[in-house]
Amino acid sequence: MPGHKEISRSVKALETALTAKYPIKELFKMAADFTRKNEIDGLVNIDVMLSDRFIEYLRNGTFNDLDAFQSNVLSFTDSEIGDRLKENEEGKKYFHRWYHFLDLCQMAVENYDPELAKRLIESRKYGKELMNLLDQNPNGIRHIELSKKLEISPQYLSKLLREFQEHNLISRARKKKISIIKLGITGRAYMRENENHLPSEDDEYYLNPKTTAIVAENVEPYRGRKVREKVPGKKKES
Repeated sequence: MPGHKEISRSVKALETALTAKYPIKELFKMAADFTRKNEIDGLVNIDVMLSDRFIEYLRNGTFNDLDAFQSNVLSFTDSEIGDRLKENEEGKKYFHRWYHFLDLCQMAVENYDPELAKRLIESRKYGKELMNLLDQNPNGIRHIELSKKLEISPQYLSKLLREFQEHNLISRARKKKISIIKLGITGRAYMRENENHLPSEDDEYYLNPKTTAIVAENVEPYRGRKVREKVPGKKKES
């Protein structure tokens, strides 16, 4: 059974990842502390939480989340403490795994073409309606409910969803054997780049189509580019 010290580390890592305002930054602070103390065994919990947060950002986050994640990884891996971890026989596996997050955050720039996404969505019957419904239901919507709202057969909807999922426009999750459909990370970008989505006070950034990077299947080398620009001030028309 795990000792009291190991349980305390796990609880602290979990609490940090779930409650901190900037969880990734705090997790890397913990990682730096463990590395300085040469307590490399404590990094296993940090590693689990970093992977968990990364997957959560892919499923429900934005490019801004991935950009911030990437920046925090760079701050750690490009530091003296990162070099110390890389040189440690036990710690280097964590260093290389975390460094690989840079590739995952920056890869496949060519897989996101805003014009292609726009043409694909608008050329499919019910494509725009599907994206708008998902945008209005950020927590997701059941497959059968989506079919009813769109007034199309579940079979046709499944075909449409498969095609959109291939382009990361939508994502699926299983909850108690029920399929929940949400906007994918590219779908969220599309909605914010088009008039379908009205920016809210929380939308600090918009996506520049020429510099946007998404996570897809093929790894691209990290180029260290910013992928967002500030939204120009815009008054809502009455």
